[in-house]
Amino acid sequence: MEDGAENIVIGTCSGCGAEPCGDHLLQGFRECDRRLEQYCREGFTGGEVTVQFLKTRNQPLTIMEITRCCVCYSRTHPTAMCLRLLDSRTCRCPICRSSQHDIGDCPDFNTMNLCRQVQLLVADRAGLPPLGKGFPWWDYLHRWMNDPVSENKVLSGFPWSEKFAKEITSREGGQHVKRLQAEFDKDFDRSVLPVDESTRTINGVYTNLWCPANVRGWVHSAGSSNQ
Repeated sequence: MEDGAENIVIGTCSGCGAEPCGDHLLQGFRECDRRLEQYCREGFTGGEVTVQFLKTRNQPLTIMEITRCCVCYSRTHPTAMCLRLLDSRTCRCPICRSSQHDIGDCPDFNTMNLCRQVQLLVADRAGLPPLGKGFPWWDYLHRWMNDPVSENKVLSGFPWSEKFAKEITSREGGQHVKRLQAEFDKDFDRSVLPVDESTRTINGVYTNLWCPANVRGWVHSAGSSNQ
């Protein structure tokens, strides 16, 4: 099951009554029907039933909107907001949710420009577990900061280190992260999450990630930062 909201047609098409519906505008829902059957076999029973109106139909379609994390199977947060993201055994690439390749081999990721890659890997993950296990987000950050496109800027937040993420998920046999996730899921306020001091500032990233990985060259913008 994929993260985020997903609309699924339930039963026959209430617009024309056909099953399957031959309307070309509704062909995209055929795959959703197939997926729903798969989800039900896996034990999924939740969801919010709504209606969707199409300009070409006189009657609405019956829709079930679902959200489920592909790591812990929770319906209270999408995959990207799972604090156990690095524990996933089925979703190797959280960008396209594929189990066939890692982020580095993801076609979607590799077509992004450097700014978009850094936004996805670093800025959007500030104060959260890194997006991929063993994937060097800090290397992309270093390249971006040495590229003119960065305009000599320094980001204000960075992802957790893998070491810190593993420490959080292993506390109290996993019970600590469950409580933490429940609190975080209320409104996804990152201030309720613990802070990884090793990556809290750009100086921490330099000391704890760039140096051990032998990433050469101190970045001017980082060196001039007060962080």
